[in-house]
Amino acid sequence: SSHPVEDDRLARIRLASAPMVLVVHPDHALARLPQVDLAQLHGCHLLVREHGSMTRKATEDALAACAQKLPRHTVIGSREAIYEAIRQNLGASVVPLGEEPKDPLLRVVPFAHGAPVLNEYLYCLQSRHGTRLVGAFLACVTAADAAAEPQAA
Repeated sequence: SSHPVEDDRLARIRLASAPMVLVVHPDHALARLPQVDLAQLHGCHLLVREHGSMTRKATEDALAACAQKLPRHTVIGSREAIYEAIRQNLGASVVPLGEEPKDPLLRVVPFAHGAPVLNEYLYCLQSRHGTRLVGAFLACVTAADAAAEPQAA
């Protein structure tokens, strides 16, 4: 889940953390830039998901952190529909890096700094955390995460 739940009954492990990027049509003015600032979104027509979407919340939180509001926008109900709207050059969207389809009609532009970040979590009941099956699974998850961490030289 990308929803952080604070509940003492649950054990939470962060599985992934992805910076978010701006996705635009190749003809969009920001498509030619090597990176963008969050403040540059004020001139964009953003394509966003519905209230309750963690992608939208991360975008709104990052904008608020730099004293910006969500610019003019259109709410679209699925990522696939958002990507199709971008292909038609109807706007831009902020999405987690790596989740955008590989498509010549979609350009990915990273943020210079202050990029929104989307975390993915795994939850289990604290009371089941130490059981053999759940414990073995969680050990695999944490071992895979540790193996993916860059090693110090």
